[in-house]
Parts: sequence; C-alpha cells; structure tokens
Amino acid sequence: MPYVSEKIFSCTPENGFQRFSKNSHLHGTLNDLQLSFSIPSIDVIICPFAVAFIVIHVSYDEASKEDLAKAFRQFKEFKIKRSFTIEEKRYTSFEQFLKKELFAHLPYLAKNGAFQRFERFQDGVLLANHFIAASVEATNETLFQLNGGPGAFSLNEQLAPYVSPSYINRYVEEGELIRHSPTIRYIQAEESGVFWTSLSPKSTPYASLRRYFNGPLFYQVVIHYFQKIVLLSFSNAYAKIDWKKDAAFIRSLMKKMTLFEAQYDFRDISALKKSN
Repeated sequence: MPYVSEKIFSCTPENGFQRFSKNSHLHGTLNDLQLSFSIPSIDVIICPFAVAFIVIHVSYDEASKEDLAKAFRQFKEFKIKRSFTIEEKRYTSFEQFLKKELFAHLPYLAKNGAFQRFERFQDGVLLANHFIAASVEATNETLFQLNGGPGAFSLNEQLAPYVSPSYINRYVEEGELIRHSPTIRYIQAEESGVFWTSLSPKSTPYASLRRYFNGPLFYQVVIHYFQKIVLLSFSNAYAKIDWKKDAAFIRSLMKKMTLFEAQYDFRDISALKKSN
C-alpha cells in the first residue's frame, strides 16, 4: 500500500497506527446452530484522533452456507441474546463474552465503557469481513445471503426466501469487485464484506490471496472506517458549538480538522473502493 503505508506504519507512534496482537486459541460453539468455531487471535489497533479498533479473528468448521450466514449474523449482532459456549463457559450474548473476558484486560475500556452510542453511526453491530474457501463458485444468491443483504434475514423470516432475484442481482452488482470473477468474488457493503474463492488452498495463488485479505484489504477497510469515525466526530462536535463561549474549543477543533485533512484524508481509499 505505497500510497498510505508511510502514514499507517509511521516510525513515530503518535503519528501512525499501532497494532497489538495476542494469540488466544479459544474454542467455542454457537449452541443453537451446534456450529464450532475458534478465535485464534485478537488485535487492538490504536489510531490517531482517539480512535481504536478491536479485531477478533474467528474461524469456523466446515458448514453449509445457510449455517454460515446465520453464524455471521450472530457475531455481527453481538448485543442480541443468543447462547454461546466458549472454553466451556456459557454466555448469553457475544457482548457478555467481550465484557467479561476481553475488556477486563483493557483498563480504559473497563473504566469508561466500550459500547457508547455514537451519533449518526450504526449502533449495535460489529463490522465483519469474511474469507471463504470452497470447491465451487459462489452464486449471486450466496453472496447476498452471506453478506446479509437487505431482506436476507427479514423480520418475518418466512419471507426471506422470496427476495426478488432481480433485487439480489442489483445488490451484488452495486457492491462487487468483478476483476477476478468468478474464481474470486468479493463484495463489500457498509457493515460487512465477503471474499469467496474457489481456488485450491494448496495453490500458490490461494496463499497470495490470504496475504492480500489479511494485509492491504484489511488495512483499506480499517482506514475507511477510521476516516468515517473521525469525520463524524468532527461533525458532531461542530454541531454542538456555542459560538459565543467556545472560542478555545473552536480553535482546537479547526486545528484537528486541518491536521486530519493534511495527514490522513486518503483519497486513494475511496478511489480504490470504486475500482473493479
């Protein structure tokens, strides 16, 4: 990522993104699906402008696309009550696991809270990207279902199978990068993405794909949300200014906005997202 690597991997920690990783080797089960999964590692990425990301790597045992879609949804909607078992401990939601087992080791989050609402930002879901290797090529319907397209999980689940094929095709066309389709299919929506390949895991191109997914693509998604969160925080702060009383705060905010635009407003990220 030559266009942003100098900023992300800066030699001075205060100007770059700091990524801390820890092997966890946790194993668990989604009880209602009886689907086993593991959490091999957890990352914490500390960014400028008081933004941080917690990245939880999850791998699943072999499963049907229907069960995978439901599993993706269960982790994504982490506040909703569902039954998990992780290392023989039962949890009523993934949020409960995060608070008890992860945030307890992060003093700042334990003290100040990690699930505060953020105006004009999607609340109550985890952002998720999925890498799937299969022996068959993915259909548009599969991508739509795995990526949780609108209507894939209708409030009335009996209606979900009747989503119009033309609607599914339009959804996929709007979000898919088709450069290497159908061998490699990648669709990215606002809250999730699916990277599907039918290449053999033993092949050299497959290994390159995994490196790309865990490297440039991963950081591209992180930077996208970093930019969005920082800009929304500026917008929220700007909307609450008392122009007669907040002169010092206004100067501080304008300085932050100028620094952000000069150092971290990577136009290449938006351009790349639109490129097929």
